[in-house]
Amino acid sequence: MTRFVTPIAALFLVLVAVSAVTFVIQAGLPGNEAEIYVGRRDDLTPEQRNALVKREEHILGLDKPLPVQFGIWLWHAAQLDLGAQIGGGPVRPAVVRTLLPSVELAVLTLLLSLPLATLLAVSSVRRGRRLVAPIADSVTTVGFVMPQFWLGFLLVILFAVLLHWLPSGGYVSPHQSLLHHASRLIMPVITLSVPTIALYYHFVRQSLREALTSQYVRTARAKGLSESRILYRHALPNALLPSLTVLGIQFGQLIGGVVIVEQVFNWPGIGGLLIYAVTNSDYNTLVGCVLAIAFAFVVFSTFVEIAYRVVDPRIRRA
Repeated sequence: MTRFVTPIAALFLVLVAVSAVTFVIQAGLPGNEAEIYVGRRDDLTPEQRNALVKREEHILGLDKPLPVQFGIWLWHAAQLDLGAQIGGGPVRPAVVRTLLPSVELAVLTLLLSLPLATLLAVSSVRRGRRLVAPIADSVTTVGFVMPQFWLGFLLVILFAVLLHWLPSGGYVSPHQSLLHHASRLIMPVITLSVPTIALYYHFVRQSLREALTSQYVRTARAKGLSESRILYRHALPNALLPSLTVLGIQFGQLIGGVVIVEQVFNWPGIGGLLIYAVTNSDYNTLVGCVLAIAFAFVVFSTFVEIAYRVVDPRIRRA
């Protein structure tokens, strides 16, 4: 039971730490939530507007000491009250609405990338397939260094403009049409999967090479086990364990790094909302996006750590 309690406790500690850092950054930015609420009022004199801002600051507790402000802010954040946007309306629905499509892209990318990268890595280390390794190395290296926006534009030109097989972008809710939703997922997922497959391929292949030279594999060969059995039953499970750690890190990078891909395919993810918040100095929305990305990353990393503890017998016995 302890192996589950420890990661969950660490989850809350990390979230509190992220919240504290986010609050300090927000407090250091010019302007505050009271000024956002008041907005730009042409019908008020500067003195009247300042008085209204002061009143809102008192209502929101912004005139209190910074630690007290943090406690109030953390209490509201725990209730998912992230304040209001500059254009009006609460921040929370906008963040949730845009976070889910980004999480969908990230999860589908990982579900596609890890099996393909593992299959490619296994093919490159198997005996009798010496040509596979250099070809796979070259292709994955190109895929890793290729700019994602350039790959996205190539896919749009090929599949949307020339072949007319897929829509060029946009978003259709799965509740409206599951088929149209899936058709708009294909190109963004491929664009994100190419560098992810390259990363996993090199990582899994190196882990496989180390596993195949280990003592337990030499013992298995001495017992007369076939190469396929050694590879799939002994080397591969041990080689895939470290990839769980990379899986958690890569998920966070995908959530926070899909901004360009979302813009190329007009995907309504959190990247677009983040750009809107930065360009419009909407600090509440910016903080909400940062917290949402951090929350998704920390939660997924916690699940990965729990899975690691479950599947690795060395940690279970520790």
